[in-house]
Amino acid sequence: MADQHEIQPGYLPEPELGSRQLRKALQYAIYIGEDEALYQIINWIQSRNVPSNGIHRAQPLLYACHDAHCSLLIKNNRLEEADAEARKMIDLEPKNPRGYMRFGQVRKTWNASAARDEVVECYNKALQRMDVLSAEYRCILKLRDE
Repeated sequence: MADQHEIQPGYLPEPELGSRQLRKALQYAIYIGEDEALYQIINWIQSRNVPSNGIHRAQPLLYACHDAHCSLLIKNNRLEEADAEARKMIDLEPKNPRGYMRFGQVRKTWNASAARDEVVECYNKALQRMDVLSAEYRCILKLRDE
C-alpha cells in the first residue's frame, strides 16, 4: 500500500496552493516526462488561481509548470508547442527572464538562421523590462550577443 504522501500517476491533491504535495505532483510529472500530467496540473492550478488582493497566489507554480512543459516539449522536439508554451510564460510574467530564454532556446533549436532576428528582438524586449544590475540581465545580454 502506498504512503499517503507518495505521488501516484493521475493523482492530483487538493491542498492549499503552493503546498508540498502540489510541488511533489509537479516534480513527479516532470520526472516521468508525462505531458498529460503536466496539463492536468496546469489546469488544476488555473482553476484555483483566485486573486488575493490582486496577487495571484498560484502564479509562480503555474509559471514553473509552463517552464517544465516547455523544456519537455523541446526535449521531445515538439517545437511548435514549445514555442506556444514559451509565449505563455512571457505573457504570464513579462519581467521574468526565463520565458525569454526559453523562447530563444526554442527558436534557436527550430531554425537558427531564420529565427536569429526574432530571438535578438525578444532578448532586447527582455532587457528593456529588467533591472540592469541583475544577474539575469547579464545572462540575457550574453545570450543576445552570441
